[in-house]
Amino acid sequence: SFHPEPGVEVHALLRSTRLDLAQRILGTRLVNITNTDDDWTSIVVHYPDVESVRQLLQFGDHIRILNPTEAAARFHDLAAQIMQAHAAS
Repeated sequence: SFHPEPGVEVHALLRSTRLDLAQRILGTRLVNITNTDDDWTSIVVHYPDVESVRQLLQFGDHIRILNPTEAAARFHDLAAQIMQAHAAS
């Protein structure tokens, strides 16, 4: 019988102009793409764990993590740590 891989599916909105780049970077981890409007595309990315959302940081403000809430919170925390590490002294 078939058993799906454990892990987490991260739902996000990606700026549509970055979709080609996301397909190249995320490869088979990008499991669903739904065009929502001209500016934003809904995507689903499969990761083995929530910590893997750090890969999405490279999309900067071109991505919005919607759920699960723990993935959005981790993304936020990582971005805050980057800001703190690069704050002007």
